[in-house]
Amino acid sequence: MLLFMNRKKILTLMAVCSLTLQTSAWAAEKNGPAALEEFEMEDIVVTAQRMEKSELDTPAATTVITAKELEQAGYRNVFEAIDQQLGSTSTSYGEAGQDFGFSSGRVTLRGYDRGTLVLVNGVPMNLKNYSSTENIPIAMVERIEIVKGAASTLYGSQAMGGVINVILKKPVAGSNQGTVSTTYGNYFKKTETTYQGDNFMVDISRERSSDIPHSNAFGIDKVSYTDWWVGEGQKDRVGLALKLTDELSFNYDYTQADITRGGTKYKVSGNALVPSTTKYNYSFDDYRQSGSFTYQGKDNGVKAVLGYNSRKVDGYDYIKKTKAVEQPQNGQ
Repeated sequence: MLLFMNRKKILTLMAVCSLTLQTSAWAAEKNGPAALEEFEMEDIVVTAQRMEKSELDTPAATTVITAKELEQAGYRNVFEAIDQQLGSTSTSYGEAGQDFGFSSGRVTLRGYDRGTLVLVNGVPMNLKNYSSTENIPIAMVERIEIVKGAASTLYGSQAMGGVINVILKKPVAGSNQGTVSTTYGNYFKKTETTYQGDNFMVDISRERSSDIPHSNAFGIDKVSYTDWWVGEGQKDRVGLALKLTDELSFNYDYTQADITRGGTKYKVSGNALVPSTTKYNYSFDDYRQSGSFTYQGKDNGVKAVLGYNSRKVDGYDYIKKTKAVEQPQNGQ
């Protein structure tokens, strides 16, 4: 750039640079070393890769939702928290990720259906290759780590779209405290009690939901010709965290729920939809449990996880008056 300047402009530029350097040196000498302040930022550690790495070294878009952010946002469950993040899409058969039998309400990353792997303390929660996160109690979550993008090298074919790792809270010595909360609305009601002791933490909750007459995008210009409704439902949960030793911990979660769902199928007549004789009316009882032992060695650096995840769904068809679904437990 200086090749195109005349000699006068070059001399002027050199004088300005010299004056700037002299002024900076004089200010540093006047204020002294004590005037300099240093700021050190804490490291951001991402554990969803099965190894500790900083966020800058992570070859994927990563989001971490802390317990404080979960509380401030008022999410009802993990499904809602993930659904509000950029790059995620959701499918739900009721409010807040509600399932409908084995038709799972799910959150997917990067639009890859059946390609999002959900872990709880490193234990896979996917069943039939679908992730269900609405049964994880938000009060027991320490943070949620979301890694967007293919992670099949580390986690297999279920992680083509990304990985969601839910880290649960651990009991902390000297923090004996309990909380009781109640949520009441036109559709959703919830009562929850949480208590944390020196070596254990327990969370008990009960949810009740009212019916929704029209629960889907129904119409001649919509994706469905069936006008679905959701009936009254309930969910009862128990979560438990135990600190067995300084290196060994145990987590357990049990959920019992029921949901009723039905609808009327319509057919096209001219430019309108008219109801047909096909109707649906189902009820499902859903039982889930998951548990894990986690060992974190302090001196040897060894970390090991032993987990179990199961689900049983029984259904009834009120129109045919027969059992609609009777599935055995599926564990992994």
